Amino acid sequence: MLISYVLRLRPDALADGRFVGEIEAVTSRQRSLVRNVDQVAAFVLATMPDQVVASVAARDREPEDA
Repeated sequence: MLISYVLRLRPDALADGRFVGEIEAVTSRQRSLVRNVDQVAAFVLATMPDQVVASVAARDREPEDA
């Protein structure tokens, strides 16, 4: 099972050497602003349990191949 996150970074901030953007947990659509890699890791660790539950539930709702 894979859990997906989307990381969106501001290109103007990156050009200035800053890490600024947002991260989104795909399954739950929770979002958080981030300003460093530590905040990205903290968000992933904080949302991972809910993401696993949501991913399993989504997988269980998928119809089986005949």
